[in-house]
Amino acid sequence: MNNQKRTIHIIIGILLFVVCVLILPREVFELPMRYVIATMIVMIYWWITRPVHLAVTALLPILVNSIFVMAPMNTILDDYFSSIVVLIIGANILLASWSLWKLDKRIALTSLSLIGTHVNLQIITWFILSVILSMFLPNVVVVAALCPIAFSMMKYCSTEKVDYTKSKTLNLLLISIAWGAGLGGFGTPLGGAMNLVAISHIEDFIGKEFLYITWTANVIVFLLLLTVAIIGYLLLIKKDVKQIIGSKEFFTTKLHDMGKMSKGEVISLVLFLLALLMAFTRPLYSKFLPNLQPQYVFLILAFVSFFIKVDNKRLMTWQVAVKNIHWSLIILFSGGLAIGKLLVESGVASALASLVSTAGISNELLLLATFIALGMFLSNTSSNTAASAILIPIVISVTIDLSLNTMAYIFVSAIACNIAYVLPTSIRAIPVDYGLDTKFMLKKGLTAIVISYVLLLVSGYIFILL
Repeated sequence: MNNQKRTIHIIIGILLFVVCVLILPREVFELPMRYVIATMIVMIYWWITRPVHLAVTALLPILVNSIFVMAPMNTILDDYFSSIVVLIIGANILLASWSLWKLDKRIALTSLSLIGTHVNLQIITWFILSVILSMFLPNVVVVAALCPIAFSMMKYCSTEKVDYTKSKTLNLLLISIAWGAGLGGFGTPLGGAMNLVAISHIEDFIGKEFLYITWTANVIVFLLLLTVAIIGYLLLIKKDVKQIIGSKEFFTTKLHDMGKMSKGEVISLVLFLLALLMAFTRPLYSKFLPNLQPQYVFLILAFVSFFIKVDNKRLMTWQVAVKNIHWSLIILFSGGLAIGKLLVESGVASALASLVSTAGISNELLLLATFIALGMFLSNTSSNTAASAILIPIVISVTIDLSLNTMAYIFVSAIACNIAYVLPTSIRAIPVDYGLDTKFMLKKGLTAIVISYVLLLVSGYIFILL
C-alpha cells in the first residue's frame, strides 16, 4: 500500500470515530458507550484496510481509554496479559521446539501423505478435525495446535514458482481450522466457558442439576447441519489451485528419507501431547489442583523444555523461543479481548440487550431472529463467553414473560453465541498471524454468517415448535 492510500485510510478511520460519537443516539448510548462503539468501528475498518499493522490497531483500546476514559484502565490492561496470552506463549515455545528439531516437517509430510494433496480434501479434513477436537478442548488450544501444522505443510510444499504460504489455499485451510473450532465449541459443555455460562443459567431456571448429555443431545443436530453447510460453502469457493504440488507417494518418500524420529522430536511431541491430554482430562484433577488450568499446563511444560538436554543439546533455548513467540498475535488477540470487554463493561452490550427486551416483540419467528442476530453480533465483536453471559438471561426473561418454550430458545441462542467468522478477534487472531488475509476472512465470513443465520433460524424455529 502506498503512502497516499495509507494516509486516506487513517483519515477515514479518524472521521469514522468522530461521526460515530456525534450521531449515535444519546438517549440509548451514553458518551463512554459511544466512544467504545467508535473505537470498535475504527478497529474493524483499520483491520480490513490495514494502513498500519494489525497489532498496532489492536493497541487502540488502551490509547483511546487513556484520553476518553471508557472504563478503568486496569480492566483493559488485564486483557493484554490474560490467561489466554499465557497459553499462547506456552504453546509457541512448545511448538518452537518442533521447528528446532524438524518435527514440524515430519508432521507436515505425514499429513500430506495421509490426507493427500487435493485442496478440497484438505479443507474437509482440517474442518472436521477442528470441529471434533473443539468439542472437548478449548477452542484456542485447538487453533493454536493446528494452524502451525497447516502452515508448515504449505511451507514444505512451496517452490520457487508457487508460494503456498501466500496463496488462497493457505487462507482456506486456516479459515477451515478457525471456523471449525468455533462451531465445534458448542457441541459439548466441555467445548468452552460460553456453554458453562449458559448451563449455569439453565440450572437457575429449572432449579436442579442440568446433565451435560442433555446439552449435547439437543445441539448435536444443529452442529451437524452447520458443519455440512459451511463445508459445502468452503468447497464452492473458487480455488487458485485444485491440487497442491506433489503426490502422496512423493511425500511418503520424503517422510521415509527423514528416517526414525530423533530423541528431540519424540520429547517435543510428548510434551505437547501431554499438555493437550491434561487440558482434556482437567475434570479429573480440577478438585485437587483448581488453579492448574490448561494455559498454565502449557506454560509449565514449556518451562520444563528449557531444562531438558538431548545429546548434549538443550531441547529449547531462549534465543530460539523468543524468535518464535508470536508477539504480534498476542497483541492482536489481546486487542480483540479488550474491545470485547469494553463493550460489556461500558454497558453497550447491555444497552443492546435492553433494546431487544423492551421492543415488545411477541412473534416467535421474529423474536428468535432477533436473539440469533444479537448472539452472532456479540460473538463476532466480543467473545463467545461474553455473548452467552449477556444474551441467555435476556432470553430466559423474555420467553418466560411470553409463556414460550424457554429451553428451546436457550439452546438456539447459545448456538448463535458460538457462530463467529468475520473479524480477527478471539481465536481468529491466530490464523491471521500465520498469514490469513483479513479481507479474505471478512468477505468469505459475511457469506458464512448469512448461511449460518438462515440455517439456524429455520432449523431453530422448527425446534421450538416441536
